[in-house]
Amino acid sequence: FGAFLTGVIIQYLGLRSVTPLAALLEIVLGVVFFFRFRGKKLTFTNQESFSSSS
Repeated sequence: FGAFLTGVIIQYLGLRSVTPLAALLEIVLGVVFFFRFRGKKLTFTNQESFSSSS
């Protein structure tokens, strides 16, 4: 999904704006997942199955 999103961003905004947008997106997603899973135990297998299904 990330590669598809990057392709869409490249197509609409051009190659120069991809890097800051991708960095911003990673930071936002990291913060969201950190707060969402902070109170839960998240095992490595759960992370792996989640990332492969997305």
